[in-house]
Amino acid sequence: MADYEASTYGDRIAAVYDHQLPFPATRFTDATVEFLASIAGKRRVLELGIGTGRIAVPLAAKGLKVFGIDASEEMVAQMRGKAGGDAIRLSLAISAT
Repeated sequence: MADYEASTYGDRIAAVYDHQLPFPATRFTDATVEFLASIAGKRRVLELGIGTGRIAVPLAAKGLKVFGIDASEEMVAQMRGKAGGDAIRLSLAISAT
């Protein structure tokens, strides 16, 4: 699997991730955001594997300061294309192994 690295998964599915997840997670996005916002209070939020910002963007829209880490430039590009997605601070972490 020499042609597969940390970013490969996200890069291959970034364009369809929000609409065609292989599990019913998108049905629970609003409830997930509400729950996380309620436990975060006014604290900062870090999302590991921020991807397309499906959770992070709505959290930021609620006034939370959101930070993220991801390995896929394509997933992050999808997030940046969403309203408010460009305001989220992010580190692109690509493994050197």
